Amino acid sequence: MGDASTERAVTAPTIYFEDLEVGRAHELGSFSLTEAEMIAFAERFDPAPFHVDPDLADASFFGGIVASGLHTLSAAYRLVWDGLTSNVALVAGRRVTFQMKAPVRPDELISVRVSVTEVRDAKRPEHGIGVFSAEALHATGVVAMEATFEALVERRNPLDAQDGA
Repeated sequence: MGDASTERAVTAPTIYFEDLEVGRAHELGSFSLTEAEMIAFAERFDPAPFHVDPDLADASFFGGIVASGLHTLSAAYRLVWDGLTSNVALVAGRRVTFQMKAPVRPDELISVRVSVTEVRDAKRPEHGIGVFSAEALHATGVVAMEATFEALVERRNPLDAQDGA
């Protein structure tokens, strides 16, 4: 069994495609990553020297250990999942894109917000496509990462759907 931070009761979705409102923003809380967490993640998945070796990181462009963009994306998505996606009638993720805008350093508090930016019909009438834009922000307001998530979402009332694209 997982620890308390990963255990979650499985519940019926409360947000269907019809409920997604373009422009609606969700503030999802914050996270921080320790240097040890950054190094452990990077050793396994993204072993660039400025992620795994403090001495080489000090001499790098970044001047110290920074989180992998993939680690930042993963930590931010955990908040997206816990605060929004776990309540969505999600069929499947379709696409994720992200861009790092500023480094994430050990123990920095990073807040996450996500907005619904687009909704459109899917090929099958029982689904729609929701597009979500997320930002991970430093406490100063500087954007550390921007991401876009596209998902196939169940319709509550598939018979109300127009012909899909």
